[in-house]
Amino acid sequence: MKKGYYSTSGALPETSDLRIKFIKGLFQESLADFLNKLKPESKKKTVLIHFDAPLHSATLFNLFKLNEQFKSYFFIFDQFGTDECRALNNFSKSTMLDYDLYLASMMNYSPEVVFGKFNN
Repeated sequence: MKKGYYSTSGALPETSDLRIKFIKGLFQESLADFLNKLKPESKKKTVLIHFDAPLHSATLFNLFKLNEQFKSYFFIFDQFGTDECRALNNFSKSTMLDYDLYLASMMNYSPEVVFGKFNN
């Protein structure tokens, strides 16, 4: 693919699905505000969080912030062979939180996409 193939030139993607909301900005600048605006009943529902931050620092930040809001949630990591794996390992060891892995798709003998659940 040529540079810019996936670019939206800074515009947020459009969707008619009311369950989806795109928020522009760094996680460190936008996640807290997003979580504070969640309705209380939203926090009681089954939650699935799709991690797609290629940087260790961003993934680790998200794991800690989300842990403050949700005591149990499902997760998907889609580039697990990279810094996402290291961030999950660092988070799990530093918080001593356990999780279950339900699915791992393998690529080149290592997990690429994983699906699981935190059990806080």
